[in-house]
Amino acid sequence: MKRDIVNHSDVVNHSDQGEMECKLATDVIPFAGVNLRIVRRDISGEDAGDTDASPTSNADGEDDDDWVDPNFFDDGYTVAATTGFCRVWEGAEVLTRLLEDDSDDDASLRRRVAGKRVLELGAGVGLCGIAAASVGAHVMCTDLEAVVEGVIYRNIGENTDTFSETGTLTTPSSSSSPPWRMSEHIAGGNGGTCVAQVLDWTTSIDASIQAQRRLSARRRVLSREDTTGATSWPCIGKDDDVTDDDDDAQCVNDPRDCELVMAAECLWLRELVDPFCETVIDLMRAARERRGIELPCVLSFRDRSSKDKDKDKVKADEGGESPGGESPLGAFVPVSDVVAAFEAKGCGWRTLHASPSTEDVGYHVHVFEITPPPVA
Repeated sequence: MKRDIVNHSDVVNHSDQGEMECKLATDVIPFAGVNLRIVRRDISGEDAGDTDASPTSNADGEDDDDWVDPNFFDDGYTVAATTGFCRVWEGAEVLTRLLEDDSDDDASLRRRVAGKRVLELGAGVGLCGIAAASVGAHVMCTDLEAVVEGVIYRNIGENTDTFSETGTLTTPSSSSSPPWRMSEHIAGGNGGTCVAQVLDWTTSIDASIQAQRRLSARRRVLSREDTTGATSWPCIGKDDDVTDDDDDAQCVNDPRDCELVMAAECLWLRELVDPFCETVIDLMRAARERRGIELPCVLSFRDRSSKDKDKDKVKADEGGESPGGESPLGAFVPVSDVVAAFEAKGCGWRTLHASPSTEDVGYHVHVFEITPPPVA
């Protein structure tokens, strides 16, 4: 994916650690006639264009022992979450290009998301969700609280539409779903919107909604003008109750109101597969029970397991054929295990796209559509 890199630095405040300088880089990515600006942490110490850099390596390619993740001790934060801040991953690039395809095929992903409420899981820096919004979708980008607050809020702001000045905004059709609450219009002139919200797969959806209510309340308090002269803003504590009567609670969305789920390269460790699968199944069940719709999940996955190297095991046919074999030892999950996890829940799947990785020879990027299990 062609991009321009802008390097800069910023100061971020963490309530438990005071001010900490955080180097940032901005990827400027041409997409569907606009330039999307994606800000990410530059924690490698390397040239920002080196996509093979380790998140914690220095300019010599060695581990940088002096770098400390400022969110490391946050509740619910994991080492895996660190990857959400630092780059646009190849699986996200591939899914973004599928969203850019403006073919006349009504089954194209771009046409399918336009005017629909889309939920992105594990959004990271938010490229896919913001791109979908740019072509007319109403997107809620979700991730852990640290990622939402650290980069997604900012990237939505970097890509808001100036339609009020240019008059280029396309009015959504009558068949479009309403945007998520608190959404921003995204550049592209297609009426798409985007909002960010907390969603942690390892907890219930209701628990994630409550976490977002607390975050919204803290952000409201932090945004008030400081008239006390204090060096830090007052915050609502993590354990404080936030009721449905609070203004912030009324601005939180229910992820179960989505019409399509999207995720890109957020499944790479074995430990992530089961909670991700459970979350998607819960969303599918809610869509069927609440609104009588069959909720699809579009998942972009890049091989990392040694089992997948030099093999493209998944057939790109309508019904798919389950990749077989035992899983190898190791942290990286093979594509066969991802498919098997959904098949075990009764889900259907098909391959929308498969292509060789441009970063690792012998590996592939797959884009699947996962469909709900049959009605019991």
